Amino acid sequence: KFSCECEHNTCGESCDRCCPGYHQQAWMAGTFHARHICEKCNCHGKAEECHFNQTVADLSLSLDIHGQRRGGGVCVGCRDYTAGINCETCIPGFYRPAGVSADEDNPCIPCSCDLRGSASQSCVPNSNQATSSQPPGSCWCKEGFGGLLCDRCAVGYMGFPFCQPCNCSIDGSTNKDPCVTPCVCKENVEGENCDRCKVGFYNLQRYNQRGCEKCSCMGVSSHCTESSWTY
Repeated sequence: KFSCECEHNTCGESCDRCCPGYHQQAWMAGTFHARHICEKCNCHGKAEECHFNQTVADLSLSLDIHGQRRGGGVCVGCRDYTAGINCETCIPGFYRPAGVSADEDNPCIPCSCDLRGSASQSCVPNSNQATSSQPPGSCWCKEGFGGLLCDRCAVGYMGFPFCQPCNCSIDGSTNKDPCVTPCVCKENVEGENCDRCKVGFYNLQRYNQRGCEKCSCMGVSSHCTESSWTY
């Protein structure tokens, strides 16, 4: 019985398949005129196995070893709390800090969300999913809570870890700290807590310097309310 000496990262008695970890491109038999080299998947050193997925290839979701979105290799069994097509992100509850490469050893570290204020134990997993206000490792807070770890009250709330609304409306008052009374209302706002528009005004908004907009009732009425109608 003869056996083939496989080349180009192929395996099997007849060299009829790609070796484990070399499925970035779909299997294709070579010919006398053209060889087909099985390409290694890019798992950032966190997995040895992968498989080819045509949908991943069609959507250009897989990163090859040359840094190009080419091929459909999907890593299997990512280690060190990593996850993703290329083991490039972290499992829920872990994150990769800004400046840490996916190629580094143990790139993912535990999230530190305060569960009293955080909506979950998960946090922003890496720089690709971060924003200017939510860097990697920052948590998603419940209403009334703030801070990168949801470990304090948001503006307009007081009494951590309960974080109840402050007396002064952050929409209608000019108080720098809405938890310090008395409440000072914007020009078109009234009420002890500055939480309602004056007669003849409507649509209380936080970023309106006067608080509310003037009604336009053609002199027929001085009262108006918000409407979803468009003209």
